[in-house]
Amino acid sequence: MVLEQVLWSLQDNGLSHFLDEGRALTMVVQTFHILGFTLLLAVVLALTLRVQGWALTALPVERLSALLSKPYRWSLGVALAAGVLLFLPRAVAYGVKEVFLWKLAILAVAIGAHALVQRQARVVPVGAAAGAPLRSLALVSLFLWFTSAAAGRAIGFV
Repeated sequence: MVLEQVLWSLQDNGLSHFLDEGRALTMVVQTFHILGFTLLLAVVLALTLRVQGWALTALPVERLSALLSKPYRWSLGVALAAGVLLFLPRAVAYGVKEVFLWKLAILAVAIGAHALVQRQARVVPVGAAAGAPLRSLALVSLFLWFTSAAAGRAIGFV
């Protein structure tokens, strides 16, 4: 099977072996993964709360979206990079798990949904409330991010 060959090649290399050797290194990578994802969830939550009109109402929607863009990209980058480093030493075990594949699919949709939220938020006129489609999309995006986190947590238990 091609998938298994790819997974073995990901797992059987110098970087994967280096990552698998040290428990302390794994804990550091896990910490960065959790911190990156936590910051990412905070950014998504902040924008969602503002889009809903429930918090941060002193800032226009378009301004907050612009301000949160860089922290979103950084936190997503840290979470993804650390996630890849956690995956590599266990590629064969994780890569065939259905929950892992679901996590990747949900993650991809969450990234796309948040990109749409950011794009639509940037065109909300100053002083105007976000429309129902944007409010709905923001809630869906938030749900997807938390679902992705739950699926990621489940990988080690399923």
